[in-house]
Amino acid sequence: MKKYLSTFSCLFVVSFFAAEFSPLHAQPSPVIQKTGGQSVLRATMGIRGVFSPRGFFNIEVRLDQLKGLNRYKFDLRDSLAILDFKPGVSVSSSTLQEVMIKAGYRPGPVQIEELPLSRLKDGGRGWMSPPKADSRWAFIRWLELNF
Repeated sequence: MKKYLSTFSCLFVVSFFAAEFSPLHAQPSPVIQKTGGQSVLRATMGIRGVFSPRGFFNIEVRLDQLKGLNRYKFDLRDSLAILDFKPGVSVSSSTLQEVMIKAGYRPGPVQIEELPLSRLKDGGRGWMSPPKADSRWAFIRWLELNF
């Protein structure tokens, strides 16, 4: 009897996680079209499982994969990442969630909004630019991104 209960509990756990991460339950990912030269896209997304600055560093390294990212900001207290893209760049929530999954974290909800350039401030506390790695040698690019 114990063998059947342990098998049943394992099947229950597997089916629970399969249902939670099933593509049938996934939210549709709206694709935001390219903006004109007068506005930018801002994505705000929750990141589940990030409790330290080291976790944000892992995500920061993955942000290099996003084309057209202008700047970003992390909020450790609320586990949020705020990303501003360059004018004329299109982005989808599924692309952003995929970057978080590759960094090893469960992405939360993603909100993408279009902001006029006049509402953006040049600086501010906590805003960072993505790392630039433009060497042709892989080892040098790795050093540029990590140090």
